[in-house]
Amino acid sequence: MLIRLKFFKFYFFLIFLLSYKISTGQNQGIITYQKRMTSLMSEKEETKKLAKTKPKYYKTIVNMDTNMKLLLDNMEFALQFKEEESVFEVENTLEHEKNRFLQAALRYGIGEGLYYTNTTSEESLYQTKAIGQTFIVTSKKINWILINETKKIGKYNCYKAKYIEKTKGYEGKEYEKEIIAWYTPEVPVRFGPAGFGNLPGLIISLEYGEFVDFIVKRIDLHPKKKIVIKKPEKGELVTEEDFKKRLDIAMDNAKN
Repeated sequence: MLIRLKFFKFYFFLIFLLSYKISTGQNQGIITYQKRMTSLMSEKEETKKLAKTKPKYYKTIVNMDTNMKLLLDNMEFALQFKEEESVFEVENTLEHEKNRFLQAALRYGIGEGLYYTNTTSEESLYQTKAIGQTFIVTSKKINWILINETKKIGKYNCYKAKYIEKTKGYEGKEYEKEIIAWYTPEVPVRFGPAGFGNLPGLIISLEYGEFVDFIVKRIDLHPKKKIVIKKPEKGELVTEEDFKKRLDIAMDNAKN
């Protein structure tokens, strides 16, 4: 018990020191992430049953999974930050734009659109196109739970943090999704992929439920080009709840 207490005292003292270091640390950079599919729809037991009952439909699902995975294996997502601001979005190429599986791959889990964060004001925005228009969605504050667990990812010693995301699905059904972040104080940057951040170090890996994860590929803390962060302004400003309701209404109308 005494050893455990000493560990926690040391751990939180370390977090305090690192938080101070971060506040006076790197002021701009580019972090490149890869998005990976950790769970395929075609591999779920319920979906596999379709191989006998609806073979053509099952083949379509397998084909989509295969093509989305291949596409994501060759795509990169860029997190650019300067001072207290950051933006995160996919780096599309002309070849990607022509791929008919692009939108499906981006929307699988998270990662589609543009994410803006400001660590000082704790503002988090998500710009996306849906139902024929552009929206800027205001995101809720993420209350991370710091976990007494570490692991090495590449050359970085990482600490674990957890967040339970609660959402309402279609027809009001409630869902909970566990999001795991592995961050390293060795890179004094309070950002991460897809709008996640505000931890005592850069998020090296983000596990988004059972669907996808993001993993760092490259870290450039001294980019040659000047980083300019632009807060998204184009689009209707809505809350997450409002945005979800609009999508549900559009889905209902499409059925009628």
